[in-house]
Formats: sequence, structure tokens, C-alpha cells
Amino acid sequence: MRKIRKWIIFLAILTSSFVLSACNNTSSAKTKADDLNVLSQVPNNQSTNATDKIKTTNKINATNKVNSNDKVNSHDKINEHEIRIKLTFDDKEAIAVLENNPTTQSLIVQLPITVSFDDFAVAEKIAYTPTELSQKEAPSGYNPDIGDITCYGPWGNLAIYYKDQPYANGLIPMGYFESGLEELSNMEKGVRVTIEKM
Repeated sequence: MRKIRKWIIFLAILTSSFVLSACNNTSSAKTKADDLNVLSQVPNNQSTNATDKIKTTNKINATNKVNSNDKVNSHDKINEHEIRIKLTFDDKEAIAVLENNPTTQSLIVQLPITVSFDDFAVAEKIAYTPTELSQKEAPSGYNPDIGDITCYGPWGNLAIYYKDQPYANGLIPMGYFESGLEELSNMEKGVRVTIEKM
């Protein structure tokens, strides 16, 4: 009977030891797995942060580059719009700043030219260029200011305003005179004027 009890106690101790050992191994394996997960996450987070930082830096650099290019392009556009022509007559001169549009370009390609200016409606000086000026992309009309240089589409001619006039259908803005308007307004009929690009 005693031998049987001893065997039962021995088996119980052995079973308990086996169960505890298995539990310890499972816990150890779980701890190791958790540790591996933690270790694997740290480099990944650091890598992600580093990658995000690089991406952000590259994005900023790209944005700065675009902004820099925009400034250059804007400067180029300003220069493109500042087309100047000079009108010379009777030892006098007048200078106009022109817009960069198809009508203006159709004048520029003809320069230098010498044309006769006449007075029209006691408000403007008009002249006909060798080739009619373009009406491409032109507005339906325009309300001119004093000092404006325009094209009257139906006739394809130049019209310089030295007095205020109302809106006119077919009128195309080309630019304005920055100097010499008074001399132009006092020109006699049929005066020969040389127009050239500056």
C-alpha cells in the first residue's frame, strides 16, 4: 500500500514538473516572440520616420524649385510684355509700350516702316501699315483712354488716341504711349513717321 502511495506521489510530482516546465517554455517562447516583435518594430519605426523625413525634405526642395522657376517665368513674361516702339517725325520722337498679342506681333514683324499719319475725328491719329494688322484673338471692342495705341479691326489700321473717346466695336488695344503724346497730337496732316522697335 505504501509503495502504491509513493508511486502516486512520484507520478503527481513528475506530472506537475512536466506541466510547469511546459508552461515556462510557452511563456519564454511568448516573451521571445514579443521581444522580437518589439525589436523588429523599432527599426521599422525609425526607418519610417527617416523615410518620411526624406520625403518631406524632397517635397520642400521640389516646392522651392517650382517657386524659383515660377519667379523666373514671371520675370520672363514681364519682359515679353514690355515691347517698346519708337515713332520718329520732324526731329521729334514718341515711345509706346505694347502688349504682347497677335495684333501687336503683326505690327512688329513689319518694322521698321515709314507711314503717313492723318487726323481722325479730332481725337485720334491714324495710319495704314503695309499689311493690315491681325484681328486674331481680338476682343469685340474696346473703350480707349488718352494715350492708347490701338488697331481698328475693320480697317486694319493704327489709331492713336490723344482725346477721350467712347467704346468702339472692332477696336483692339495694343498698348500706350509713355512719352511724346503731345507731339503726336500736334502733328500736321500727312506727316511721315518712322516706326521701329526699340
